[in-house]
Amino acid sequence: MQQPVRIVIALILIALGILGWHIFFPSPQTAIRSRLKNLAKVASFKPKDGNIARIYKAHHFPDFFTSDVVVNVELRGYGETTLTGIEQLQDAQRMVLNPQWAGGVDVELDDISVNVGVDKRTAVANLTLKVTVEGQPDFIVKELNVSLKKVDRQWVIYKVDTVKTLSGGVEKGVEGSVLGVER
Repeated sequence: MQQPVRIVIALILIALGILGWHIFFPSPQTAIRSRLKNLAKVASFKPKDGNIARIYKAHHFPDFFTSDVVVNVELRGYGETTLTGIEQLQDAQRMVLNPQWAGGVDVELDDISVNVGVDKRTAVANLTLKVTVEGQPDFIVKELNVSLKKVDRQWVIYKVDTVKTLSGGVEKGVEGSVLGVER
């Protein structure tokens, strides 16, 4: 009777050890996905959020980026925009957090696919960004490539690029052609 009890206890301890290992030492892909989901939470806010919540989010927003981050995004109505450095990114964030500009913003990062570099210190995440601004009938959806590197045991973003799709990115170039082929 004692032998089966010991085996069950040993199996339970092994299972708890494996679970604990995955919780305290997640794979790089899991850590990056978690980090990006946390970024979406920090970048989102509700109209009822007070100044303290907005200041808290503004304070923690730069923690997700390197100081020399480069963000190249193409936004409908604004064209291609490049933000260089954490200061420009924070200025853009402050504009969004301003209650006069937007009542609330919901940021979602979905379909996150992570490719970790051979060195295990760099990674590229391909994801879908969905931004809903309160009071606006439409939402923004963009596919992004997010380049990250590991700094002091933390994954931080050093580059963001909009993925050029056939529906929106081929219009530059030869007039009247798509992909360089005359219509």
